Amino acid sequence: MRTIKLFLMMMGLSIPCFLYAQKDNSKQKEDNEFEGIKIGSRNYSRTKTGFFAPQDMSLGLAYDLETLRFSYDDYSNKSLNGVRLNYIIHGALSRKGFLSLESPTCFRFNYVKDTQLVSGYESMTRLDIGLQWGLLLSTGYCFSEKCYVTIGCGLLLDFSIVDKSKLISYSGQEIEIGNLGYNNKLTKIFDLPVTFSASFRYKRLGLRVNYDIGTINHYKKDYYEKMGKPESYKKKNSHFCIGLQYYFM
Repeated sequence: MRTIKLFLMMMGLSIPCFLYAQKDNSKQKEDNEFEGIKIGSRNYSRTKTGFFAPQDMSLGLAYDLETLRFSYDDYSNKSLNGVRLNYIIHGALSRKGFLSLESPTCFRFNYVKDTQLVSGYESMTRLDIGLQWGLLLSTGYCFSEKCYVTIGCGLLLDFSIVDKSKLISYSGQEIEIGNLGYNNKLTKIFDLPVTFSASFRYKRLGLRVNYDIGTINHYKKDYYEKMGKPESYKKKNSHFCIGLQYYFM
């Protein structure tokens, strides 16, 4: 319950971005006589291509490829696969600038089954469900009305709801490995990722390809004590997404 309350509070911080975007949108309607970088129905500058401040609101469904949150190197190194529901807001910091605040919110569902383990077990399955919210500083570069890229960096919070793994031995014995991530005892919930995305958009629909590079080691000191791993052993959370977006602006 505490996690849900905190998540809802973080989502509330996205509202000022939206309100600012709406206010700036009305101003630009008054000054739409020029042609520049145009995405959807919006003009962003007096040049056809170049840097601009992304300003939009979209909802999307994407395929997600994510690295393991915990290290089971004694068992498996296979990455998680799954889907995520994305809600993304960009709000320009200034009307004539090229920087925006980006606030992504997502619900993710990831699963993996590995039958090629390096230990004496026959298979391993893992289920990872969680919520993410971020606040990043971003900018965009437009190649055409239908194609542009964005780059961002900032804070990302990840709240695990379910984090369970099951090992099955050759004799059929099943071993379940906790719901450790839910209590956030062994891993950190925050990261400072560098994000890259490419969008191919036609009116209100678009294809979005995204790659986040995690920069923070996710393991806490409790992890090294409990798992018996050296502190030189680190895990950073990077993931790749590709999916469809519907743009409200």
